[in-house]
Amino acid sequence: MGDDPIKASTYALANLKIVAANLAQWTATEGENYADLEELYGELSGVWSRFSGHVVTNIGGIYELLKTTEQTGVTYTHLAKSDQQKAMNFLNANVFSTPSWLLQKNILTNIEPNGAVERVRSLQVRQLAGLLRMDRLKRIIDNEALNGKDAYTLTTMLSDLRKGLWNELIGGQNIDPYRRNLQRAHVELLAKLIEEDKQKRSDVSAAARAELKIIQGNAKAATNRYRTGIERYHLQDIDALVDQKLDVE
Repeated sequence: MGDDPIKASTYALANLKIVAANLAQWTATEGENYADLEELYGELSGVWSRFSGHVVTNIGGIYELLKTTEQTGVTYTHLAKSDQQKAMNFLNANVFSTPSWLLQKNILTNIEPNGAVERVRSLQVRQLAGLLRMDRLKRIIDNEALNGKDAYTLTTMLSDLRKGLWNELIGGQNIDPYRRNLQRAHVELLAKLIEEDKQKRSDVSAAARAELKIIQGNAKAATNRYRTGIERYHLQDIDALVDQKLDVE
């Protein structure tokens, strides 16, 4: 597919959706159990995770072109701001949104008595954790220091991520179980960054702390839109969790 991981992953996702919709039928053999279906569904999930990871590497990504001193140009070049923005848009739309195409009832009800929510949580949180790795964020900071307004900055990236992960709060939309898991993981991972950065106290911890405060404020403001039920309790829990992570008395 060339050197464009977003285009490659877009095509891959389109193919995976076709496979998911037909997998139960394609693996059905009279007189046999669902072992093949379970194995291939696991493979399908793994392929989705792998292609998602290819896009994550664009955020804070750097091209390396080995050179000797007499050659022109530089060895390391940060990915263009526009390319990183496109990668984030893809992740919000295709990785961090609930993958309903993967949640085929005729598959899930035949391969396991429970576990669909945890399966999706594992897949999505793996990519979110990869995105919020300390070394990646430090490369983003370096890019901004070197290239200024031409860089995809740390605050922009974190803001874009938050707007994608918490967009239900704007209109009081349904926050499904998969999304609630991912939102809790988002808070946990931001808090982890603060802990990891405790000794050096860089821009990473400052930005992560600011994001937690914004998330807490948004959760509080949105709570009244959810009068009863688990979504209201979830937002109240997010409020308490941020206080806990920031050691608020």
